[in-house]
Amino acid sequence: MGGVVTVKGGTVSTLKLDGVPSGSYTVTASSDVSFVASTRITRGAKADSSTDFAWSPSSARLGSQHLVAVPRDGQRYFSFGVPEGRATVSYAPVTADGKVGKVVDVDMSGGTASLIELPAKSGESPVAGYVVSASGDPAYGALLLGRQDRPDVSVLAIQDAAAGLEKVPVTVGY
Repeated sequence: MGGVVTVKGGTVSTLKLDGVPSGSYTVTASSDVSFVASTRITRGAKADSSTDFAWSPSSARLGSQHLVAVPRDGQRYFSFGVPEGRATVSYAPVTADGKVGKVVDVDMSGGTASLIELPAKSGESPVAGYVVSASGDPAYGALLLGRQDRPDVSVLAIQDAAAGLEKVPVTVGY
């Protein structure tokens, strides 16, 4: 699927994706000017059951050492996508007692998305978060949260990695 959508500056536009089969996808959008994009995710779309939805925000390209906090309860998934080329996404659990677990590498080819269920424990300790890194061509990711046997859904963008001394804000003026 692809195409061009023209949107006047300062306005909002909706692009319907009716007919796209249920599943995990990466949506890419580009422009010659700055813009904001998001996608709506729906769970429980059957007529006789309750429904929930979440907005998946646009995200920045994954780099190295993004720290992602995860809740102790419910279902937790990483959703990674590589629009073009090839990338390796790595993630390692960080337990509540501060220990970093074994790194898992996911090799992904362009045009693919991967949905990875995250365990509640690493060894005997509860997982408090993950360290996420990516190398190769651009890769993007989000944390998808839900509940077993319920349509609950939330999506959190993976925040920029800690920059430390790489970025220092400077204001020039009088």
